[in-house]
Amino acid sequence: MTHSSKLNYLVIGCLFLNCACGSVSKEDRQAAEDHFRIGLQAKDEQFYGDALMQFDSALVRNPEHFMTLLHQGLIYAATQNYDKSNESYEKALEINPDFLDGWYNLGNNALRQLRFNDAVGIY
Repeated sequence: MTHSSKLNYLVIGCLFLNCACGSVSKEDRQAAEDHFRIGLQAKDEQFYGDALMQFDSALVRNPEHFMTLLHQGLIYAATQNYDKSNESYEKALEINPDFLDGWYNLGNNALRQLRFNDAVGIY
């Protein structure tokens, strides 16, 4: 086996380990869904602190759960914490750039802050 072949196997092995370690287990996905569901119920009842705790727990279990980030952003917008709201929407859009709800709500925040040119650009 040549040095080049050994290097190729090493790179492939590292990529495999990176993918395996970076993936979310089935149990974590289910736990994230459970936290998300409970958080949605709390949000609907306007228990925002409880909802945010559930959403944080969901994101610990599955950091790629962009719907959790959307609803987290909606709570922050409802409480006029636009910096946190925008941060949540932007994280959701990093995960799923085609997520129209993320763009829509990011534009809404710009409107609420009277940043009309930014809103037009976002929409």
